[in-house]
Amino acid sequence: MNHILFSVFLFVFSFTFTQAKDWQVTTSESGFEVTIDGELFAGYVTDQANKPYFYPIIGPTGAHMTRHYPMKDIEGERQDHPHHRGINFGHHKVNGSNTWLEHMSPERRLQGKSQEEQKEILSEMGYTKHTGYKSIQSADNHATVIVTNDYTDHYGNWIMKDERTYTFREPNADNRIIDVDITLKAPPHVLTHLADQKDAGLSIRVPHDISVDAGKGGLLINSHGDKNADSWSKRANWCDYSGVIDGHKVGITFMNHPESLRYPTKWHARTYGLLTSNPFGLKALTSSKEEAEKQLNGALNLKDSETLLLKHRFLFHKGDHKSANIEEVYADYVQEPKMLSVFNSKNLKGWKYKVADCWKVKDGMLYAVNDRDQNGDILQTDKSYKDFVFQADFKFGSGRIDTGIFLRDNREQIQIGESGSLKRDMTGLCYIPGKGYPIQVKDAEAVFDPRDWNTIRVKVVGNTYHTWLNGHKIMTYHSDTIIPEGPIGIQVHGNRIMDLWYRNIQVAEL
Repeated sequence: MNHILFSVFLFVFSFTFTQAKDWQVTTSESGFEVTIDGELFAGYVTDQANKPYFYPIIGPTGAHMTRHYPMKDIEGERQDHPHHRGINFGHHKVNGSNTWLEHMSPERRLQGKSQEEQKEILSEMGYTKHTGYKSIQSADNHATVIVTNDYTDHYGNWIMKDERTYTFREPNADNRIIDVDITLKAPPHVLTHLADQKDAGLSIRVPHDISVDAGKGGLLINSHGDKNADSWSKRANWCDYSGVIDGHKVGITFMNHPESLRYPTKWHARTYGLLTSNPFGLKALTSSKEEAEKQLNGALNLKDSETLLLKHRFLFHKGDHKSANIEEVYADYVQEPKMLSVFNSKNLKGWKYKVADCWKVKDGMLYAVNDRDQNGDILQTDKSYKDFVFQADFKFGSGRIDTGIFLRDNREQIQIGESGSLKRDMTGLCYIPGKGYPIQVKDAEAVFDPRDWNTIRVKVVGNTYHTWLNGHKIMTYHSDTIIPEGPIGIQVHGNRIMDLWYRNIQVAEL
């Protein structure tokens, strides 16, 4: 078997050691391996299943950081869902084909079936085929491998393709990192349909010993503090699994980047050890039929070489999420200052207002409502800001919602809800007195769900501001009237009956 060797020497400085590191990426007919000073960090397998996957992955203590099954039989390890191989990407229904499952998965369905029935079941299986390397590089303190894949149905018809950038880092002795950026593409002259499915997305199956169900003290927690089974289907910036392996406390943090599709993603997070970032299953990832009916369909179409970006980081760390300072690590990953809460979920300390009846704190959330005379108001921070990032979750209540985020004063705002003048929803767009809505795009329609929680993000630098809704970029606007410094405000518009909720109100100063 021919091997191609790529290597680089780098220097890594820490408080505990200073030494040269030798990074190597070695390719073979079966995939590639990444080593540090000759020791295995990660293996990538391209020819053992219907899709590529990472296995093994070695963490900072030397422990394996994914489940072994089905690649190896380990006594005492839970053996279920054979398609949960290491780290992998799959989707239950791409143009009707299933790249989430593999041929080992439907064995029970095949039992007792005729040959024709078995053939029909297996015909649903799709394939993700590794087609090559675009680049293999190492520089300074990391290695990067860019690969390409073709997705086909059972009969070899082209249904989708992708390009993946894998970046490997070891910032210090306590942490190892794999960044996974996947760009999904429609092949030429092909319409790619990605259905709303529960089983879809980038996944990792963690070691059995740290799973909650193993009963050995494993903890699953997300960035909002939801634990174990309560983290399932929730949107979050990250999910972390931690527990003890070979006598050492270790953890795995799976991070979702703001540039990724429908950030913050929903998580298919299971206590038996599966973590999946799933931006597709808006209806499927719900706890009841009634809740599903309230959700928009998460299905997506790609055509004429259109693309979608899925951007994530896996951090393999010593300790639990607290000792590993995951919030700081996440802030570094997204290259933004740490978001700080400006709403304490108890009262309105740090805010000022004129109409008290418009603002209530209920169940740890901000409840905004017109008073009985339909007066409006603006809730403003006591503090003034220059350049900043504002982010909050919001959910519509009753009435015709007309609210917004004011930027440095009580004039320029980012609209949330219906425009009183245009009589249509303008969420995520800017309103400028005297100019109206200078940018009118419909980008928000595909990602905005008026029946559920949504996340608005606004970045203001100088006289330029950008908006995102549920991780989707909506617009950039350059204002010639915005003032250089002032408070951030949340509005309840007057002359209409309405109410809504806000939570997780955060600001980062730039």
